[in-house]
Formats: sequence, C-alpha cells, structure tokens
Amino acid sequence: MSQKDSSSKIKAQPGAPGTGKRAGSTKYKMQAAQLAQEAAKIAAQQEAQAKAQKEAAARGESQSEDTVRGLWKSRVLASYKSKGAKDSNTLLAKISDGKAALEVGDRHKSANVQEVMVSTVDKMFDVFQNCAYEFNKIAAGTELEINWIRPFLSKEVTANWQQQEHANLIFSGRVSTRRWTMVVKGTVEEVVVFILPADKLIGFALSANNFKPYFTMIPISENLDVRWQIEEHIMPPELFHNIYKELFNGLIRFAREEAHPDEVFTLRQIGIEIPTENEQAKKEEEIARQKAYQDAFFQDMRSRDDFQTKQVPEFAKPELPRQLPTPGAQGVGSGSSSGWKQVPDSAAHNADNARLMAERNRPIQPITPEAAPKPQPVIPQQAPPLPQMHPQPQPQPHMSSTMTPQWPSLQQQPVAPQPPLPQVQPSAPVAPQPMMPQVPPVVPSPPKFPQPQYPQAMQFPQQQPPQAPPYQQPAPPPQPVRPATFPEALSALLGTLDQELEVVAKAGSDAFAQRDLARADAALKFSGRLSEFRTLARELWEYYGGGSKPQ
Repeated sequence: MSQKDSSSKIKAQPGAPGTGKRAGSTKYKMQAAQLAQEAAKIAAQQEAQAKAQKEAAARGESQSEDTVRGLWKSRVLASYKSKGAKDSNTLLAKISDGKAALEVGDRHKSANVQEVMVSTVDKMFDVFQNCAYEFNKIAAGTELEINWIRPFLSKEVTANWQQQEHANLIFSGRVSTRRWTMVVKGTVEEVVVFILPADKLIGFALSANNFKPYFTMIPISENLDVRWQIEEHIMPPELFHNIYKELFNGLIRFAREEAHPDEVFTLRQIGIEIPTENEQAKKEEEIARQKAYQDAFFQDMRSRDDFQTKQVPEFAKPELPRQLPTPGAQGVGSGSSSGWKQVPDSAAHNADNARLMAERNRPIQPITPEAAPKPQPVIPQQAPPLPQMHPQPQPQPHMSSTMTPQWPSLQQQPVAPQPPLPQVQPSAPVAPQPMMPQVPPVVPSPPKFPQPQYPQAMQFPQQQPPQAPPYQQPAPPPQPVRPATFPEALSALLGTLDQELEVVAKAGSDAFAQRDLARADAALKFSGRLSEFRTLARELWEYYGGGSKPQ
C-alpha cells in the first residue's frame, strides 16, 4: 500500500478533524433553516390575525372587547378542569335557571350592551327596509320615495378642556325622502332617532346635541341580560316591531307636512295609554274621595243606630230578672244574711224566665168601651088596664132628626094603673059595649151611651179609594216625529263614529295591557277603517252645508 493510499484512508475515518467540521456546518445550516421557517409561520399567523381583526371591525365586531362571547363555555370548562371526575356530575346542578351566577365586570357589561345595541339597530333597519320596499311601489318617482343607508360602525371623538379625548363607538344609519331624513344613532348609552330636514344634515353631523330627538331608547343591563326602557317603562320584545313601524310612519307624516314640528314619539301611538301626572293625581283624588264618602256613610249609620237605641221608651226596654233569695245552709230562721244567696245570672236565660219577661214587657193595648147589654123586654103575666094615652106633640117639619132628645123614655111616661072600681049591678040590662082593640104595652127603648173619644195617635185614617198604578194609566199620545234631513243624519252618524272610535281605542289599550297582540292589531286596523269612514262622512256633511255642528 502506498503512502498516498494510507493517507486517504486516514482522512476517511469518522473521527478525523476535517470530517467533524463539515458535519457541524451542515447541522447549523439546518437549524437556521428551521428557525427561518418558524419565523415565517409566526409572521403568517400574525398577519392572518391582524386581517381577521380588521374584518371583524368592518362588520361591527371587536375581537379585543368581545369577551362575553364564549364566557359561559370558558367558565364551565375551567370549573370542570379544576374539579375531579367525581364532582363533574354536580357541576351543572349548581347553576340556577340555566344561567351561571357569574360576576360580570363593567367591561363585560359594556361589551354585552354594545353587542345587543348593534343587533337591535340592525333589526330596526330590517323593518325600515321592508316598509320602504312596499311604500316605494306606490311612491316611486315622487318626493316621498324612500332611500336608505344601512347602519355602520364609526368612532366619534369627544374632548373638552377638562377631560382628555375619548372615542365613542357609534352604530348609525339613515332613511331619507327627498326633503326629510330620519337618522338612527346607537351608542352604549342610548339609541336615539332624529327626524330633520335634509338640508340640515350637514349641521347635524357637526353638532347633534343642538337637535331635539324624536325617539329615545335606553338600555338597562342586569348582568348578562339587557332590556330597553322607553318613557320610563320597560318594553317587552314583542312590541318592538310595532314601534319600528310607527317610527317609519312618523317620517312619512313629516314628509307630507302632516306632523307638528315639535312632535315626538309617544306610546299612545301604538295603543298604550299611560296616565300623565295630572290624570294620576285626579285618579288618586277620586279614590280618596270615595274612601272618605264610605267612611262618612258608615259613621252616619253607626250614629243612627246609637240614636235609635237611646230613643227606645222605658217600658219597651227589657227588664232584668229579679234576684230571688234561696235558703242557705243556716236555715230561714237564723236571721243571718248569709243564709240567703243570690240567683245566678244563668237563671235569667232559661225558657220560663224569658217567657215571663216577654209577657211582662208586652205593650198595653188601649181599652175600648164595650157596648152595654140590651135589656130584655118584660112580658107581664096579666094585661094591665088600659092607661090613658096622651098624644105626644109631633115635631115641627123644619126640625131635623138630630135635634130629637137622646132619652126618648123620659118624654113618654105611661099613666100609673088605677085600682079597679067596684062593680055595680045595674038594675036594667045594659047593652054590651063594643070591644076596644088592645094596644100592646110600650117597651122602653134601651139607653144610648155617648161614643167614646180616642186620642189622635189611636185614630185610624179613612181609607182612600184605590188608585190605578202609574203603569196602568193611559199613556199620553206620542208626539209627531219630524223626519231628519240628510245633513242632520250625517251629523248624528259622525257622533256615533266618534263614540265607536273611543270604544275601539279603549279595547286596543286593554289588549296591549294584557299582551294580546292579535286583538290589539285587529283593533288598530278597525280604528283605521273607522277613521277613513268618518273622514268621508265629514266631507259629505261639509259638501251639503250642514246647518248644525256635527256631533
């Protein structure tokens, strides 16, 4: 083997110094390539993350502030990881009503309110767009044609000499006709709607605080729950669709110049009646007046009862039972007062004492004089001799029967019978005298007693002849009815329509109070039809020159 070959073999050995240097350089190059690949991967990830953040900001979402999303999931998973497998079954059982009892901070609340505000304004413009699409079918090419710009996120910087600059996130859009514009401006603090002329839109963008809002809605946040307050009343979600439609109707009224310049949105426009302070005060005053009247009525009734109790006479009051002595243990003749005991109070409540007390307290009936007994005529055993009859003087014709004396027996006194004369035998036959008719004895009439006089309280009034009740009396003949003219009939129809509109409005408000949206919607439609019919009747009444003011 030559020297050259031996030297080449020595160089080829792995432990030689030249071979180690080449292997180390290759290793370093591979590590550098791996580091470069990892750096490029991290840069690509950062670039994708920044791009995703820009896209989220363009859609109205902020990934840095949107921590509420997935909060429930992260807390449950963190709690699940901290617990063992044995406690995982009782994890969801500790959550009340399907919601986690989480302590949400101000930052989380603000992010949640911002998300709900964006969703609410977006739904509002969905309703506006549907109404505008249907309205433009009729108003296309006129001044009332509707154009809209969907809401978008923007930042409004506010600053003054006392505070530093502060950027507020605003989600705003607008709906416009040719001359009027409705601007919707939503923030974390409130959602405000303005209706203003289109030529004042530039001034509104510079200073919106100088314009009066048409509608205001304030969010009320309780943990993760957000509700909306309108006119100091919490509104249920099912009424928002009607509120959005009424806002669109307000823009149309301003465009037609049918609305007052200072008009604002009220809940009465959707059929919800809310009493004002004066009405509430009147209602409370009426309730207090009714209560005072009831108290006075009951007090008067109690006073009358007390007065009637005091006016009861003494003989009509119930008499207390007398206390009867009963022999005691020492006997009757002992002379000691302790030998007699009083009757207990329960003795006055038995049946016998109650009956005796009732008979004793019975009112005394007035005594009426009884008729005197009629004397029986005495029939003599033997006919007395005929007395001499003296004729009585006849009363004058001009005297009345009332002037006759009350005691007729004193006027006619029969002559006392005389003893019979001795019979003398005539010497010559005497001719028989004719028999005189026998007159029956005069029976004296019974005495007459004067009629008793009763006090005024015991005299009974004379009975009046019965009269026919009012419903049986003949009714007066009806007055002739004059036929009404056509303007008078229209005036009466207008009055009836006004009454019916009040009834329908009250029914609609009751339906809204009871959350019966179907009946409330039907009441609104029926009210609109009645209003159209009343307008037509009013035009006819004015055309025919109604003589009197419509009812």
